[in-house]
Amino acid sequence: MKTMKRNIITFEPPVLHIPQGEIWMTLAEIAELFNTTATHIRHTIRAIYRSDVLLPCHTTQFVVLENGNYDDVYNLDLLLALAYRIDSSAARQLRKKAAGSLCRKPETSIIFCLDTAYVN
Repeated sequence: MKTMKRNIITFEPPVLHIPQGEIWMTLAEIAELFNTTATHIRHTIRAIYRSDVLLPCHTTQFVVLENGNYDDVYNLDLLLALAYRIDSSAARQLRKKAAGSLCRKPETSIIFCLDTAYVN
């Protein structure tokens, strides 16, 4: 198995740094970002998956990390869902940046396509 090239979001108050490229973070990295425990993050992820808002097959990968260990990593979709369920400075900033990037250019249209396989 090949090591995955990934980017992580970091928060050094008051600056939230979101790098360019694909975001994939481990449970420990997410817990550190949101200033909470890995157990709390794990329970919140399970709640998101139970609600069928996101599916594990679309938001999780099992990869080899840079240190040679294997771990699950989670993508930006799941991080945004977590940000709306966790109350922390980093979560508030992530929500603000996500909303701001959607509303930044008034001349830009946003079209959401729903996959009918996931619509009840």
